[in-house]
Amino acid sequence: MDRFARGSAAGFGDSARSRPLHVAIISGGWPPETFIDRLVRGLRAAGTEITFVSSAPPPQTYMADLRASWIPGPDRPNSRAMARLVLRSASPTDAGNRLRGMLRTTLDGDPVAGSGADVLYVPWINSLTADLDIFELGIPVVTSCRGSLVTVAPWNPRRHAHRDALRTVFERSAAVHCVSESIAADAARWGLRDEKVRIIRPAIDPDSFPVRTGNATGALRAVAVGNLGLAKNYEHAIRAVGIARDLGFDVELRIVGKGPDSQHLRYTIDDLGLVDCVQLLGPISADGVGALLRDSDVFLHTSFTEGISNAVLEAMATALPVVTTDAGGMAEAVRDGVDGFVVPVRSPEITARRLGDLASDPGLRRRFGDSGRERVERHFRLADQIESFTTLFHEVAGR
Repeated sequence: MDRFARGSAAGFGDSARSRPLHVAIISGGWPPETFIDRLVRGLRAAGTEITFVSSAPPPQTYMADLRASWIPGPDRPNSRAMARLVLRSASPTDAGNRLRGMLRTTLDGDPVAGSGADVLYVPWINSLTADLDIFELGIPVVTSCRGSLVTVAPWNPRRHAHRDALRTVFERSAAVHCVSESIAADAARWGLRDEKVRIIRPAIDPDSFPVRTGNATGALRAVAVGNLGLAKNYEHAIRAVGIARDLGFDVELRIVGKGPDSQHLRYTIDDLGLVDCVQLLGPISADGVGALLRDSDVFLHTSFTEGISNAVLEAMATALPVVTTDAGGMAEAVRDGVDGFVVPVRSPEITARRLGDLASDPGLRRRFGDSGRERVERHFRLADQIESFTTLFHEVAGR
């Protein structure tokens, strides 16, 4: 199988699929990131059995909705974890059931190895670099490379253990999913061999995103969505808006999200005198984000490191033109001068000029938006991604 996980199950006969594929997923916090939730729901709808592996159980309503199961691990429950579960339990009976399950796990051996899973999927590679014993469970492991964990974290002197463990993870994983060719190239520097790489790009269901109609009059309304962290480089976006306004273009910016950089960004907005035209909206619901995309004229994405942004794909699905940096795999999603503009990383002056181009040409915004919507429909459909992951998991399981 080549680097790209194909949207076809060719090569897997009916007998190989006589029983459902069983995938155990090491999960983080709840609720999971939207793109992981979409993947899990798609796999489940396709008939894949799902078991979540985490130190604390997911919400019962979530599990019932997915008809999935849960087992504790790979972190072993201790007395403090058990006490927290008791305090959070809805009833003494619920608490007792959970405690008995955790104690049985401790007594009877590893629950993951005994789960009957065909594949162990680890969506975040740092779960593996932090616990290499996961490879001792005897289940083929697939993990993902998405962005900063292979582009930024290895350069952090405080995370040398993560950097050093990456080579072991890449060597021992059955396959490594990369969201873009660019991320695969970054991972290769830390030991990922080409034969382990499977490129499956992020995806969405474009039918879930209504197409915006028309173009707003007045100020060009830009929107940005994401974690307010250093890697998203929102200062670049804010400075670009200020430069565009200095050039005579009426541009506004609304930023959605929360994160550790919020205080710095508020200072930057005030320092540049942009309080009247740049807003930090904080986190809002998925429905609220959808409404905001339909009420905007351009999506602005200024990360200095990225896999492929799901937020950008969602914007493209609403026929919103995009201005993005060429960080990571973004140029693999957005074609410069076709679906939007691709600008250099850390170049607010060029970004400002591209915003000015869009502010002065409603027809250009409309053409970019229509092209972006068509590109998502053709190349970034969730159904194709689900089939690619299913094929990958069957390949790794030898089924």
